[in-house]
Amino acid sequence: MPSVDFAEWVEPNLLVTLGGRDYSVPPPSVADARIIVAFAVLAEHRLGLVRTEPDPALLELANAQTDPLPVITLGRAVYDQMVTDGVSDTTISRVGYYGMHYWARGKVQADYLAAAMWAPDKDVTDTAPKAPKRSKNGRSTASANQTKTASIPTTKSRQSSSRSKSTRRAASSGGATSPATGAP
Repeated sequence: MPSVDFAEWVEPNLLVTLGGRDYSVPPPSVADARIIVAFAVLAEHRLGLVRTEPDPALLELANAQTDPLPVITLGRAVYDQMVTDGVSDTTISRVGYYGMHYWARGKVQADYLAAAMWAPDKDVTDTAPKAPKRSKNGRSTASANQTKTASIPTTKSRQSSSRSKSTRRAASSGGATSPATGAP
């Protein structure tokens, strides 16, 4: 029976370089991916990217977790290696938060949110990921293999939202660390 080499179609690792060291983060398991998506959706609510109330089941799933977000999004081995290498807690939390958005929504959204939260002097207006276009019947016209993104407000609309402003201030000052409530 012929076999198929599936290697070129598997999800690639997330490669993170910190202080000259490379960390290769494997894609999450199905169980961890479910948790990561729950955390990402709750973070999108907290950041003001979604205006409805979060699903109570997502809150329940997130609140049931005992491991820190970076352990879930980076995997125990990568997390432990970063700790052993002396990477700061804030940096590990940020990499974990980035990994959450990377695995849940793709590189484009993860890069955008990282720049918006941790590079306050950088104008990210032109780099905001675009939501897929909708047809007249409301269905997405995007192909299934495109990077998943959420609708991201522009800089101008973010500035008018006090919730987003306070979240960005907390994120840049290191005040918000809960994955269900905000960024590190």
